[in-house]
Amino acid sequence: MVARARWVLRLERAWRALWPLATGVALAVAVALLDVLPRLSPWLHLAILVVAGIGLLAALRHAWKSYRDPSLAEAERRVEEASHLAHRPLATLVDVPAGPGGEDPATAALWRAHVARTVARLRALSSGWPRGTVADQDRWALRGLAVLALGVAVVIAEADWRERLVAAVTPDLAFGAPAAPTQVDLFVDPPDYTGAPPVFLTLTVGGEAGTAMPEPLTVPAGSQLTARLAGTGDTPPILALGGRDRPMDALEDGGFEAVVDLDAGSGLAISRGGRTLATWDLEVVADAPPTARIPQMPTATERAALRLSYGGEDDFGLETMQARISLDRAALGHGVDPIQAPPIELDLALPEQAPASYDGIAFADLTPHPWAGLPVVLELTATDALGQTGSAEPLRFILPERDFTHPVARAIVEQRRHLLRDPDASWQSVVPSLEDISLHPDQFYGDTVVFLALRTAAQRLRLSGRAGLLAEALEPVQQLLWDTALRIEDGDLSLAERALREAQEALREALANGASDEEIARLTEELRQAMERYLAAAQQQILERMARGELPENLPFDANTPVIDSSELNDLLDQLRNLSDAGARDEAMALLDQLQAMMEGLRLSPTAGQGGGSGPAQELLQAFQDLIADQQALQQEVFDDSQQPGQQTRPSASATGQAGAQEGLRRELGELMRELGEMTGNIPQGLGDAELAMRRATGELLQGDLSDASDAQGRAVEQMMRGLGEALADMMSGTGMGAGMMPMPGGNMRTDPFGRPLSNMGNFGTEGVELPSDMDTQRAREILQELRHRLGQRSRPRLELDYLERLLERF
Repeated sequence: MVARARWVLRLERAWRALWPLATGVALAVAVALLDVLPRLSPWLHLAILVVAGIGLLAALRHAWKSYRDPSLAEAERRVEEASHLAHRPLATLVDVPAGPGGEDPATAALWRAHVARTVARLRALSSGWPRGTVADQDRWALRGLAVLALGVAVVIAEADWRERLVAAVTPDLAFGAPAAPTQVDLFVDPPDYTGAPPVFLTLTVGGEAGTAMPEPLTVPAGSQLTARLAGTGDTPPILALGGRDRPMDALEDGGFEAVVDLDAGSGLAISRGGRTLATWDLEVVADAPPTARIPQMPTATERAALRLSYGGEDDFGLETMQARISLDRAALGHGVDPIQAPPIELDLALPEQAPASYDGIAFADLTPHPWAGLPVVLELTATDALGQTGSAEPLRFILPERDFTHPVARAIVEQRRHLLRDPDASWQSVVPSLEDISLHPDQFYGDTVVFLALRTAAQRLRLSGRAGLLAEALEPVQQLLWDTALRIEDGDLSLAERALREAQEALREALANGASDEEIARLTEELRQAMERYLAAAQQQILERMARGELPENLPFDANTPVIDSSELNDLLDQLRNLSDAGARDEAMALLDQLQAMMEGLRLSPTAGQGGGSGPAQELLQAFQDLIADQQALQQEVFDDSQQPGQQTRPSASATGQAGAQEGLRRELGELMRELGEMTGNIPQGLGDAELAMRRATGELLQGDLSDASDAQGRAVEQMMRGLGEALADMMSGTGMGAGMMPMPGGNMRTDPFGRPLSNMGNFGTEGVELPSDMDTQRAREILQELRHRLGQRSRPRLELDYLERLLERF
């Protein structure tokens, strides 16, 4: 038991000697498990390790010098104290009686009895447990703090305790030796609205090559940066961006990763243990507002529609563009009281994928608007995906106005204008005016539809005005009056033109919104039918006008007048559909814009031949035109002479000369009639009546009756125009010329609206146009099929599949 007590004492004395060392070790381990030292610079890390080592050595030396091994007497005394024995009984066992009386029998018997009693007391001896009696030395309870810190560190470290202990005692010092190569992957995913592809960079840093310096990198704000670090080394790296540090997270399969949203900042660096692994000259660029521009002054087309050129730019794509037209009150003259109306807002078409730069042309029929013919202000605004806007410099111009030549159409439009200006004050006067117009059907060709429309508009105004419901009836009535005026002026042409514009707009919206191929095919076919109806209505109007003796405005044609055939329009529509099927929606939309520009520029005139108006027929038309002009000039000369005093009925040398000239014109007409009869087999009645009127004019001039001669010459001009119109109608209806063929604007143009040179026959060529060939279209289809095939392989990396999905969204 004494030996055991001696070991207990040794343990107690060892603890008193070693507790400073144990406390220091516990604190050091806690710091190591908390992974604090690897985050410091390598030299500071090393300095702390050196200081800690010195402190531990000092504590060990203190323990060695302060420890003293317990003696046998100290061990016996520890047993006596632990067993609660008084008077040191263990000493009795080794003591002997003192003095000479020790040999006395009585004394010896007494000593033996004392020893026996002592032995009996020693049957339950104990050495006790070791006692940590260091409170007198640890007044601040540092040993408790060390235990608490160690417990917290163990919980935090979890399964990484080995790596953290190793990292704590191995500072990352190069000392001029090559470090283990480390791979750094940088992945930048821009926002979806930018349309920019992801950026992926892989670098191997370390080794003899030292720090890698990649190419400068510019990324849009809102991008997401993913940085991954692989290779040897257990020290967590630090990602620094724009002066802000962020520790990278450990991955389960090794390495480290950090995901950061890039909103601002420049300069990117990855470091570990105070050593820079890689730096990038990275700049985060904010999304700039878009810009808008109006390249050309707005103009009116052949049909008085507004032709608006627009354009814009944005660093990551234009989302929308809008035109706003308001009344320019500053440019109105004094006393002008314009009709009140809200501003006109036009949504301008853009390709499906927001373009960084775009220039387009929009057409809008604003002739029914109350501001038609008045000065207006155009404001153009562009918007990007973030909602930022940019505007062009406001532009002032006159809003196109439709000119009506038919007197009845003009009268209806005038009544409509009164109604829009002040409905409450004017409806009572408009109603009888409309009814009065309807009572003269001979003035609008006896058109039953026009008659019923006028009566319906008048009756509805009367009933709604009396019932106080005029506001509800105003919109449909004014639209009905406008459509009626168009019907009188153009027949079915205006309605066909409206249907054509609606079909064009529907197809444009479908292309811009990414409609299916089936929807595009259906709308393309509807546009084809609307185009055919428009051309048919245009030709019918020409025939009707010429039958009434109204010659086309732009006769005669020359050989340079380009024409467009309906078969060529069909070819363009087929090409548009092929572009859409191949995924080239932007190119298809551009082709649609050009096609609409072509249709808006058509002039409603017949052609005299497939070659754009050349040949005998054209020469004959030119001769008739010259004859009519000569007759008009001679009539004006005779009329001026008839206004002189005393010259109305007196023969004169001048009148005799004029009679000779008139006879020459009559003979020229006869020769042209003969040629026309040989060409068509028919001579219109109007030309015969013109010949009789010329003969009478010659007789009146010989008699000196200038006034009657001038009247006869006027009838000759009228009959020649009527006869020429009948002849043109016969030529078109009899030979099929002009069926679907319309001259383009600009009589001397040698290129079409696409910039393609015309062939010798006046038809379209294909040179100089950057449109995909059949081989390009087929290649595009093959690429689309391959992309869809790869997207179906779900075993591919997630990043690649996401990129393929975004790429196919364009198509």
